[in-house]
Amino acid sequence: MKALVFLGLLIMTTAVLYKTLPRGVRNNNPLNIRRGEDWDGLAPVQTDDDYCVFINPLYGFRAAARIIKGAYYQRGIVTLQQVITAWAPQNDNNPTRRYIEFVADKAQISPADRAIDYLPRVLWAMAQFENGADYYGLAMVRQGVKLA
Repeated sequence: MKALVFLGLLIMTTAVLYKTLPRGVRNNNPLNIRRGEDWDGLAPVQTDDDYCVFINPLYGFRAAARIIKGAYYQRGIVTLQQVITAWAPQNDNNPTRRYIEFVADKAQISPADRAIDYLPRVLWAMAQFENGADYYGLAMVRQGVKLA
């Protein structure tokens, strides 16, 4: 009986802790990509009305890399400042200037540098800004970028 009570408490505690994680972490979507595209690695059941839910964060990093290397690059959005401004525009109540400064500092590049040239470090820093901490590490980001 004590084992069942302990197991029940453990399950409840885990559920409560899970709900306290940032949305991007819960969704395996480190960059908080909005729903709309049919990305590889999407979870079969999308439990978030606004943001993609991936089966693994690698696919979230893959999708972010494809956005920056594809659609953004084709539209001439190439510098870190341009990428962050497009990713998190001020008119959506984002702290865009602070976001740019944070990513530039963490990725050790200038806002005027081409983001694509430093893509793993840029996405790693963006994920930290989006989620409030480093939940993934640079090695995982590199794996996701390789999938792109």
